[in-house]
Amino acid sequence: MSSLTSDPNQTENINTIIRPPYFFISGFIAIPHMKYYYVFLCFVYIISLVSNAFVMTGIYVDRSLHSPKYIAVFNLAFTDLCESTALVPKLLDMFLFSRQLISYDQCLTSLFFIFLFLTMQSFNLTILSYDRLVAICCPLRYHMMVTHRSMLRLTGAAWTFAVLMVLISVGLITRLSFCRSLVINSYFCDHGPLFYLAAPCSDVLPNLMMAYINPCIALYLPMVFIISSYICITHALFTITVPQDRLRAIKTCSSHLILVAIFYLPVILTYLLQSFIPTNARIINLSLTSVLPPMLNPIIYVLKTEEFKITTSQREPLTPPVRMSSLTSDVNQTENINTIIRPPYFFISGFIAIPHMKYYYVFLCFVYIISLVSNAFVMTGIYVDRSLHSPKYIAVFNLAFTDVCESTALVPKLLDMFLFSRQLISYDQCLTSLFFIFLFLTMQSFNLTILSYDRLVAICCPLRYHMMVTHRSMLRLTGAAWTFAVLMVLISVGLITRLSFCRSLVINSYFCDHGPLFRLAAPCSDVVPNLMMAYINPCVALYLPMVFIISSYICITHALFTITLPQDSQREPLPPPVRMSSLTSDPNQTENINTIIRPPYFFISGFIAIPHMKYYYVFLCFVYIISLVSNAFVMTGIYVDRSLHSPKYIAVFNLAFTDLCESTALVPKLLDMFLFSRQLISYDQCLTSLFFIFLFLTMQSFNLTILSYDRLVAICCPLRYHMMVTHRSMLRLTGAAWTFAVLMVLISVGLITRLSFCRSLVINSYFCDHGPLFRLAAPCSDVVPNLMMAYINPCVALYLPMVFIISSYICITHALFTITLPQDRLRAIKTCSSHLILVAIFYLPVILTYVLQTLVPTNARIINLSLTSVLPPMLNPIIYVLKTEEFKVSAKKLLRRGAQRAVAPITTSQREPLPPPVRMSSLTSDPNQTENINTIIRPPYFFISGFIAIPHMKYYYVFLCFVYIISLVSNAFVMTGIYVDRSLHSPKYIAVFNLAFTDVCESTALVPKMLDMFLFSRQLISYDQCLTSLFFIFLFLTMQSFNLTILSYDRLVAICCPLRYHMMVTHRSMLRLTGAAWTFAVLMVLISVGLITRLSFCRSLVINSYFCDHGPLFRLAAPCSDVLPNLMMASINPCIALYLPMVFIISSYICITHALFTITLPQDRLRAIKTCSSHLILVAIFYLPIILTYILYPIIPTNARIINLSLTSVLPPMLNPIIYVLKTEEFKVSAKKLLRRGAQRAVAPVKLT
Repeated sequence: MSSLTSDPNQTENINTIIRPPYFFISGFIAIPHMKYYYVFLCFVYIISLVSNAFVMTGIYVDRSLHSPKYIAVFNLAFTDLCESTALVPKLLDMFLFSRQLISYDQCLTSLFFIFLFLTMQSFNLTILSYDRLVAICCPLRYHMMVTHRSMLRLTGAAWTFAVLMVLISVGLITRLSFCRSLVINSYFCDHGPLFYLAAPCSDVLPNLMMAYINPCIALYLPMVFIISSYICITHALFTITVPQDRLRAIKTCSSHLILVAIFYLPVILTYLLQSFIPTNARIINLSLTSVLPPMLNPIIYVLKTEEFKITTSQREPLTPPVRMSSLTSDVNQTENINTIIRPPYFFISGFIAIPHMKYYYVFLCFVYIISLVSNAFVMTGIYVDRSLHSPKYIAVFNLAFTDVCESTALVPKLLDMFLFSRQLISYDQCLTSLFFIFLFLTMQSFNLTILSYDRLVAICCPLRYHMMVTHRSMLRLTGAAWTFAVLMVLISVGLITRLSFCRSLVINSYFCDHGPLFRLAAPCSDVVPNLMMAYINPCVALYLPMVFIISSYICITHALFTITLPQDSQREPLPPPVRMSSLTSDPNQTENINTIIRPPYFFISGFIAIPHMKYYYVFLCFVYIISLVSNAFVMTGIYVDRSLHSPKYIAVFNLAFTDLCESTALVPKLLDMFLFSRQLISYDQCLTSLFFIFLFLTMQSFNLTILSYDRLVAICCPLRYHMMVTHRSMLRLTGAAWTFAVLMVLISVGLITRLSFCRSLVINSYFCDHGPLFRLAAPCSDVVPNLMMAYINPCVALYLPMVFIISSYICITHALFTITLPQDRLRAIKTCSSHLILVAIFYLPVILTYVLQTLVPTNARIINLSLTSVLPPMLNPIIYVLKTEEFKVSAKKLLRRGAQRAVAPITTSQREPLPPPVRMSSLTSDPNQTENINTIIRPPYFFISGFIAIPHMKYYYVFLCFVYIISLVSNAFVMTGIYVDRSLHSPKYIAVFNLAFTDVCESTALVPKMLDMFLFSRQLISYDQCLTSLFFIFLFLTMQSFNLTILSYDRLVAICCPLRYHMMVTHRSMLRLTGAAWTFAVLMVLISVGLITRLSFCRSLVINSYFCDHGPLFRLAAPCSDVLPNLMMASINPCIALYLPMVFIISSYICITHALFTITLPQDRLRAIKTCSSHLILVAIFYLPIILTYILYPIIPTNARIINLSLTSVLPPMLNPIIYVLKTEEFKVSAKKLLRRGAQRAVAPVKLT
C-alpha cells in the first residue's frame, strides 16, 4: 500500500485513514507438530461447552442454588463458554481450512469479544472473592450485604465497565492507518501486535497507553483485591475457635482459590517473563491460558463444591396467587415519599383454563426442536459456504439467529410451566423475559424489512446494487436495527420499573406480556406513559415496517413490468469473485481499501448571491438580542417565582432554554460571516454546528409536543391532572426528549463522518445544513444511509409531533363541547391560545417550505428557512408573557421586586420561616409488610448545616462573594484571550482553556448556593437539587484534577521528548485526552450519585457539610440501607480523582527533573524550569490542602475542616488564571495585546473596509 497518495503535499490538511481489507494471522505457522495441538484444542473446547452448560443448567434447575453467590458462578460459566466460543472455532478454522486471512471488521469484532470475556473472567473471580470475604469476615451481615439485587448490580457494573474499557481499546484502533505489513504475530487479532502494525503511519501513543492501562485494570487491580480479601479471610480464620468451623470455611474458599491460581498465575508469569520466554513458547502459553480455564472452572466447581454436588429432587411447593391489597396502612404517611412496591413474583395464568393442553405442549416441544435444528443448519450453511458471504445473507443469518433466540426465550419457560407446574416467575425474571421476547420479535420485523430493502435495490436499481448494498452497509443497517430495538424495548421495560403493584399479581397471558403486566399496576400508579408505549411500539415495530415492505413491493411490481425478458425477473445480481493474491505493493489494489477523505474546511455560500443582505444582518442582530433578553427574562421569572414551580412550567423553562441555545448556536456564526467575511468553517466546527443546531431545533418541536400533552390532560382529564402531570413525570418526559433528540442527531452526524469529500466543498445554505452537506459526498461515497436519515429526521422531529399535536387538539375540541358553562369553555380556550400560536409559528413555515421547495426560488427558500430558525426563539417568550395570565402576574411581581430592591435594601425581617430538621423515624408501621418489597424512602428535602455553628461567618460570605467575582472575571479573561489570540491556539492552551472553563463552572456550582444560604437563610435543599448539586460539584472538582494531569503530560513530553512534541501533542490528541477525561469523570460521578438513589433515608436529614457532600449524605442512610457500595465508591473516588493523578504528576516531574540534568546550557535549563513553574504552583494549590485535610482528618476540629475544604474548593478557581497570567510569558504578551486592542476600540470607532 505504498502509493495511496501520489502527492505528499496533497494530504497535508486532509485526514486520510487507511483500512486494509484483511489481515494475516501468523498463528502457529512456525511451530512444528501443531496438528496434535489442534486435536487437543478441539477436545478442550467440547469439554468446556458441555461442562459449562451442565453447570448453568444445574444452577437454573436446582432452586437450592438460586442464591446470590451462584449468580456469579452462573456468570463465570457463561463467560467461560462465550470466551472459548469466541476464540477456539477460529483457531480450528485456521487449521482445518488454512484460513489465516481475516477481514478488518471481523478482526476488530474478534478482538472486542475475546478481550471482553477475558476481562469478565477476571471480574467474576473478583466478585466471587468479595462473596467469600463477606461470608467469612461478616457472616451475620452476609444476607443483608450479598443479596440477589446487589449481586446483579455488581455483575451488571462489571459487564458495563468491561464493555466500555474494551470499546475504548477497539475504538482507538479504528483511528489508525495500516500502510506497511498486515501480518499479526499472534494466534488471534491481539491488541498489541495489531496496533504495532500501524506504528510507522499513525500516532499509536494512546493505544500504547491503553495497552498498559488494560492489564492494570483487568488483571493487577482485581488480583490485588483478591489477595487483600484473602489476607482479611486468613485473619478472620484465626479468630474462629472451633476447628471444624475453620475447616468448613477453608473448604468454601478452596475452589475459588484454585480458579484464581489457574487464571492469574500463567498470565502474569507470561507477562513478567516475556523477555526471557521464546516467542513460540509464549504464544502457546498464552493460548493455553485462554482455553484451559473455561474447561477447568466448571470441573473444579463440580468436584470441590459440596452444595453443587448435592442436588435436591424435591419440588418446592407453589404458593397461590397473592393479592397485595393492604400494603400501605396510612395514606398520609406516603405523601412526600416516593414508595415503589415491587412484588417478589407474578403468577402467569398461561393455558390453565384451556382443556387438553398437554397435546399442545408436545407440539411446542416438536416445533422448538425443529426451529433450533433448521435455523442452526441455515447459520452453519451461510458460515461455511463462501459463495453465501454476500450482504443479503448477512440479513438471512441475522433472521435465523433472531428466530433461534426468540424461540429459546419463549418456549423453554412454557415447557417448564407444563412439566413442573411453575407458574410463578420472579419480578426480575419477568422483566428479563419481557425484554428478550419483545427484542427478538421486534428484530424479526426489522430483519424482514432489511430483506425487503435488499430486494427493492436488487430489482429496482440492479446496476447500483453492489454499490448500495455492501457488507458494510448491511452490517450498519443490522447494527442500527439492533440498537434501535434495544433502546425501544429498554424504554418499555424501564417504564415498568417505576410502577407499583399493589393488587392482583396474575398475568393473563402465556408469558410476561407488556400489556397485561402494566395494567396490573393501574390502580396504584400512573400507567399513561406505559399505555403510550403500548401504542408506539406496534407502530414502530409492526406498522411502519409493514408500510415500508408494502411500498417496496409496489415499487418492485412496477419495476417487473418494465422488464422485457421473463427470465430477467428471476435474476439476482451476484457480487464478483475477489482474489486476495498479494498483501501489498499493487496501487490498483486500493479499490478494496477504505480511504476516508476529510477536507480541512468547507465554504458556506450563505446569502452571497442575495442583494441588500446587510439590512438582514442588522435585523438578525436585533432579533438575537431580543431572543436572549426575553428568554432569559422568562427563565428568571420561572426560577424566582415559586407559584410558577408547576410541571407545566418545567416544559416552558425548557422551551425558553432551547430557544436561547438554538439562536446562540446559529446567529453568532451568521453575524461573523457578515462582519468578518468568514465563510470558511473547519470540518470539526461544521459537524459540531450541525449537531447543536439540529439538536435544539428538534427539541423545540419536542417541547411543543410536551406542552400539547400538558394541555390535553388538563382539559380532557382535569380530575386526574395532578396525578398524571407531576414534576417527576414532566422531568422524565423532558429527559426522554433530550435523550432521543441527542441519539437521533448523533446518528445523522455520525453517518456524515463516514463520507469522503473529493469534489466541491461549497455548502449551498446559510449554515452547515445536513442535506447540502452530505450531497457534496455523493460522487465519492454511498450516501443512501444519509438520504434515509434525511427522510426519517423530519418524520420523527416534525411530522410525528405535529400529528400528535393535531390529534391532541381534536380531543381538546371534543372536550370543549362537553363543557356547559361558556366562561369555563372560554377559560380553557385561553390556556391553549399561547401554545397554538407557538405551534403555528414553528411548524407552518417549516412544513410549507419543505412541501413547496420545488416551487420556491432558492434565495427565497434560504431566507425563509433562516427566518423559521431565528424568529420562533424571539417570539415564543413574548407570546408567553402577553398571552399567559399567571406569567403576566409573575412578571409584574418580578419587576416590582426589582424596583423595590433598587430603592431600598431588603430587611432581615422578611426572611421566610424555615421548618426545623425532620426525623422520619416512623415511616413503616408494620415491619413484616416490607419483607419482600423493595421500598425506597426519599425525603422531600435535606437540611445543610453549613457554617451555622461557626461564629462571625458573615465576613467569610463577603470574602466568598469577592472570590467568586474575581474567579468569573479572571477565568473569562483567560478564555477570551485564548479564543481571540491565534498565537495561543496550540494544544497546550486547549487544556488551559478547559481548566479555566472548569474553574468557572465549579465555582458557579458551589458559591451561589452558599451565598443563598447566607442571604436568605435557605438551608433546605430538595432531594433532586441535592443530587444535582453533588453531581456537578464533584464533576468539576474531578475535572480540575484531570486537567492538571493533562497539563503535566504536556510538560513531560515538551521537556523529555522535545523533538517528538509536535507529533505527540497535537490538537487532535489533546481534544481526545480532554474528551476522555470528561467522559470518565462523568461516568465515575454518575456511579457515585446513582448509588445514592438506591438508599432510603429514615432518620436524620441534617447534612454536616457546607454543600450536599457525598460522605455526609450517604452516611445518613446507614441505619436503613446497605451503604457498603457507597463506602467503596467513597474510597475509590479519591484514589482515581486525586491520588492516581497526583502519582502521575509526581512521576512526570521526576522524569522532568532527570531530563533537566541532561541539559548542558544553564539558560536552556532555566527556560525549561520556567515553563513548569506555573503548573507546579497550580498543583500545589489544588492538591496539598485537600490531601492534608484528608490525612489530618481525625486531628482537625470539624469547623476548621469545613472551612478548609470550602477554601480548597473556591480558591483554586480564583488563583489559577491569575498565576497563568503572571507566570506565563506568552500569555502575558497576549493579555497586553488584548488590553491594547480594547483600549484602541474604546478611543476610536472601528473603520469598516
